[in-house]
Amino acid sequence: MLRDDADALDQLAETEFAAHEPLSLEIARLEKLPKAIRTRVLRLAIYAAGAPTGSLGADHITPIEAFITDWSGQGPSDLPGGVRVSRISGRLSLSR
Repeated sequence: MLRDDADALDQLAETEFAAHEPLSLEIARLEKLPKAIRTRVLRLAIYAAGAPTGSLGADHITPIEAFITDWSGQGPSDLPGGVRVSRISGRLSLSR
């Protein structure tokens, strides 16, 4: 049953991620998502930007989520694979 729930959340996150530009995510849209889906969308985006598969943990996702839920002018966040995430003009910008 838990596996089914996780699969459903992954599928919802994939659908949501497909609605964004892969390397530029709209903050206002991400704010409205439940945390379980939002964090999955963030993982998909970071992997799409070039982070090695399996390299992300909560210690990587939590500061990125803070760009959305607890914005206070933080600087860019550097992630595995040379991926950098910044908040610019109401969007999360991912680069490598």
